[in-house]
Amino acid sequence: DLVTGSAHDPRWTAQVRLLRRHPSLLAQQVAQYADAERRLVELLTARLPEEPDAPLRARLLAATLLTTLRVAVQEWIEDPAPPLPGVLARALTLAAPADPPQAGAAEGR
Repeated sequence: DLVTGSAHDPRWTAQVRLLRRHPSLLAQQVAQYADAERRLVELLTARLPEEPDAPLRARLLAATLLTTLRVAVQEWIEDPAPPLPGVLARALTLAAPADPPQAGAAEGR
C-alpha cells in the first residue's frame, strides 16, 4: 500500500523529482532513510533466529531493502510507464533472487 499509494500521489512524485534536481535537499532524505533502516533493523532482529550473525544479517537485510526501494523509485521516476509496484517487484527479485547463484558459479566452477 505504501508503494501503490505514493505512486498515485502527484505531490509525492513531484517531491521525489524535486529531490533529484536539488541535491542539497538530499541530506534530509538520507536522514529519513537512516532512521527507517534503524527501525527495520530492530524489527528484523526481533524476528530472526538468535545466532551470532543475526545483528549483521538484520542490518544487511534492512539496507538491501531500502536501497532496492530507492533504486526502484529512481528507475520509475525516469520511466513512469510501468507501474511502480511492478518496478519494485522486479527490483526486489533482482536484488534477492529466490534461487541465488551458488558460490563459485561466477568463476565458472
